[in-house]
Amino acid sequence: MGNLFQKKVWRILSAVCACLLAIVLGFLPWATAYRSLVCSAIGGTTSKVVEAETGEEQDTEYFKDNGMSLDDWIEKEAELTREVQASGSVLLKNDGILPLQKGAKVSAFGYGTVKTVSTGLVRFGTPGQYIDFKTGMEEDGKLQLNPSLYEFYSDNASADPAFNTLNEIDVGLMTDAARADYDEYADAAIVVLSRAGGEAGDIATGDFTGGTKYLALQESEKKMLEEVTAHFDDVIVLINSSYAMELGWLEEYDIDACLMIGAIGYRGFNAVSDILTGATNPSGRLADTWAADSFSAPAMQNFGDYTFANAEAINEQIGTGNKATKYVVETEGIYVGYKYYETRYEDAVLGQGNASSAAGTFASASSWDYDEEVCFPFGYGLSYTQFTQELEGVRETEDTFEVTVKVTNSGSIPGRSVVQVYAQTPYTDFDKENGIEVASVELVGFDKTEELAANASEEVVISVDKEDLTHYDSFVNKTFIMEAGDYYLAVGDNAHDAVNNILAAKGKEVGGDAEQVYSYTLAQTDTQTYAVTDGNVMITNQFDDVDLNYYIDGAVTYLSRSDWNATWPEEMNDLSANAAMIEALDAEGNYEAGSADMSEYVIGADTDYTVAMMIGAGFDDPHWNDIINQMSIEDLVNLCARSGLNMIESISYPATFMKDGSHRVTDRSYVERPGTYAHIMPSVVIMAQSFDRELLYQIGLAFGEDNIRTATVGHYAPGVNIHRTPYSGRNFEYYSEDAFLSGEMSVPAIQGMQEKGAITYLKHFLGNEQETNRNGVSTFMSQQAMREVYLEAFKAGITEGKTKGIMGGFNRIGCTWTGAHYGLMTEVLRGEFEWTGIADTDAVFGYSPYMGFKCGLMAGTTMWATSGTGVYDAVIEDVLQDAQLVGKLREASHYLLYNVVNSLAFNGISQDSRVVPVTPYWEVILYVIIGVLSVVTVGSAAMVVVGTVRGGKKKEVNG
Repeated sequence: MGNLFQKKVWRILSAVCACLLAIVLGFLPWATAYRSLVCSAIGGTTSKVVEAETGEEQDTEYFKDNGMSLDDWIEKEAELTREVQASGSVLLKNDGILPLQKGAKVSAFGYGTVKTVSTGLVRFGTPGQYIDFKTGMEEDGKLQLNPSLYEFYSDNASADPAFNTLNEIDVGLMTDAARADYDEYADAAIVVLSRAGGEAGDIATGDFTGGTKYLALQESEKKMLEEVTAHFDDVIVLINSSYAMELGWLEEYDIDACLMIGAIGYRGFNAVSDILTGATNPSGRLADTWAADSFSAPAMQNFGDYTFANAEAINEQIGTGNKATKYVVETEGIYVGYKYYETRYEDAVLGQGNASSAAGTFASASSWDYDEEVCFPFGYGLSYTQFTQELEGVRETEDTFEVTVKVTNSGSIPGRSVVQVYAQTPYTDFDKENGIEVASVELVGFDKTEELAANASEEVVISVDKEDLTHYDSFVNKTFIMEAGDYYLAVGDNAHDAVNNILAAKGKEVGGDAEQVYSYTLAQTDTQTYAVTDGNVMITNQFDDVDLNYYIDGAVTYLSRSDWNATWPEEMNDLSANAAMIEALDAEGNYEAGSADMSEYVIGADTDYTVAMMIGAGFDDPHWNDIINQMSIEDLVNLCARSGLNMIESISYPATFMKDGSHRVTDRSYVERPGTYAHIMPSVVIMAQSFDRELLYQIGLAFGEDNIRTATVGHYAPGVNIHRTPYSGRNFEYYSEDAFLSGEMSVPAIQGMQEKGAITYLKHFLGNEQETNRNGVSTFMSQQAMREVYLEAFKAGITEGKTKGIMGGFNRIGCTWTGAHYGLMTEVLRGEFEWTGIADTDAVFGYSPYMGFKCGLMAGTTMWATSGTGVYDAVIEDVLQDAQLVGKLREASHYLLYNVVNSLAFNGISQDSRVVPVTPYWEVILYVIIGVLSVVTVGSAAMVVVGTVRGGKKKEVNG
């Protein structure tokens, strides 16, 4: 019996260990293929620096932290998150009930009071860093919350915010105990309404609940508001959403005050309570138009999931791996956000372009009516005080207009004011005849005052670049032109105010102020000045193939102010790809290999240079060739096909790390204190709504500080894709619907991060304005929209911010993956923009044929965003036989090495250092585990055999 028991134990032990061994052995190849990813997640490194004994001390800390203790830095960053929230929250409505008295007793309603959206989706990190709604409201006795009501929501709110879900608690569940303290806490009621979104999916555009839209007020929320307004006289609504909700109901429910707080980050509620009690005077301005009906944007007519009618044939011809069957046609052209609403408004006032027709009406009773269609315009925001802004003068220089505005706090409460300058350019017969669209107004300059005491004034000078007054002519001049005609520069409290001021200058009685407008007339159209860059590169058509009409003549009629009724977008839901389109969809399949003759290049030279010798060297320094000549072809592919993350021993290039993070360095803890993470900032929308460049610079510095302290070299931020619709899932991490504001906000953020040695990756380049089908979707748009809306948002960050990196998109522009579009990646990026940074892809898992290595390299992409070996393994054999690809890899490596060498990646590395490979600790542990399990498995199996043999012998003896 004992022997039988022992054999059973050994069998079980052998089986368990064998299973565990199989699991570990199965995991090991993945872990070693993704060493950088594993090291980033749990620590460790694949390289170390060995210093040569030169006898000389060198300061190799090229980028230094700020010298603060980690605890002090964490607290300082917390205060910055609070400042961001304070500066970017927008007061939408106030019927005199705000600010509340300090210590006011309030009753707080809504699921969002206990389950708050802190970024796109809720995300918490280091315990103790996040300040919840209750703690923030009650800080320093600012407000007193109704405890029984808060307990009701705490007991009934269980699920965290999630995509396309609304967890609002049915007020029918409310008990007498929950209502018991209404009378005591009746100074005001605060209602929190939340909406969540995120990556890899858009907000649902179909019916959500009860036939309503996700961004509309839901039935459960209506019942809650009925409960609130029945019991409280003063009602405040907090909009905990980075997505522009429908707010036409504010009047219907007699809401007294409304504050847009976006996604609040870790310390946002401290700032919100400051605003509610008057410790902070709100100064944010909307970065989007908030429409009465969220479907009213013309872009909504073609947004979402569209499949080529001949999808099956496409897959049969070029394979499913090309992800080539989805498309979207952006029929709205340039009329995104306020450029649609304000342009149609002016045309309606002037009685032109059929602007008052029924086409495109959503909230209007019959004909199109701006006041019914728009709740709050772009640039809108209230204050607790009153400001006057006076246009004092405009001075013209060769390249700019210098606009001087005097801002006076004419109220009694200190506060800050945002000065906004808008331009109107001529809309001519030439435009109408040649497909050029011109918005009624465009933001061309802004600034924010310091805090002004009562009766104090500040002169603000805003420089308007004449270049921003041009338009792209796709068909005649095929470049940017400045047309003859009347030009207006208008100061306005928001985009709508600016239009009204211009209309007043034209003699229309619409409540505008003509004194806030400067006008001039250009006598002759200029087709030369803006057709060439400062570097003497011609600007011309590079995106003919992005327009569907290039492939199918007359397929698209773009929205035009020449006739709003006749050109209102139709849904493009039955499109077939023709032969030319299918060929373009298969960019990698159409690659033509080069010669196998490598004699043109020096490969693996027997020299002894280290790449650190190039620290501080210019991009055009000829010695870069010496470094690259020392690399093998395998080194070149390893560098470019694996995110530049892995050690290259031949040139002493170290292993590095990079991370996502529009709101912080994501999931990288501090080196000094593993498990402690950076603070989450409020959403990028809140940052944009601050209209404060200096604040964005401070955010950039904070991110850069965290990059140093977490040893994270590459930072995938900021994001400047456009809020094409309110329903794009990633609007929370992009600035605005406006390209100018987006670009201007990105510049100081980039400068701050890179000052600390980080490499910023401006994303997602280009045309990634929806998450639905983002992997491979063919995005069609007019060439003018490409230039003036989507590319324009990136231009400032590249040319002024000098970002060292960009992250591409998963999507196609036209039928070509963005990273394989030569016009975009080389002609514009390297030519027009004269850029010498790293052109990275979006994340690659394994190998994606449509994000092809060969076609991407040839177009100008320099790096594939993966720490794994999937891309390397898929292409190495072909590259070894293709001198054309090797030449492009040398170019790509030049861009990559130049930027990484001059980043914090080389902190601690001198010109005499050698970087050598090491096995990360976790890999050693895995090998030890494998060894132990192998021994135990074999040993226990042997014991089973021994036991069986002995048992057999005993049977023979006993027999």
